Amino acid sequence: HWFFGSITANKAEEDLKNHNAKPGTFLVRLNLGGALAIEKAPYTITRVDSRGKIVHTRVQISKTGGLRIDIGSGESKLKIVQSSAYLEEFIISLCSTKPDIFTVPCPGCLFKSITEKEKSVYDDVRSSSTDDD
Repeated sequence: HWFFGSITANKAEEDLKNHNAKPGTFLVRLNLGGALAIEKAPYTITRVDSRGKIVHTRVQISKTGGLRIDIGSGESKLKIVQSSAYLEEFIISLCSTKPDIFTVPCPGCLFKSITEKEKSVYDDVRSSSTDDD
């Protein structure tokens, strides 16, 4: 999974380097402050760009309430806007529409077990109670 929670930019870079991340590898973390207020840009995508350089891109709240990112600068700046305010939908959209930029999540996510859909112990309870009926 790609969400690494409340880690610093330095820790995000360290995680990518420790996994020998290739261009297109990324992770998402909470914005811990800085140039943009947390209310305007609640998340940061840290990724390895096409040159192998680690870059940090703020995920901002758009004027319509959705999410947006700006990649690059000047005339080559790429703006990606989505109407949904759900981070997971936004990341899935980025991976499908820009697979050259967002290729693979960085390994080592501590939240993987709580964010992936797994069989729940409640599934066992539910199936055993319906078997008895």
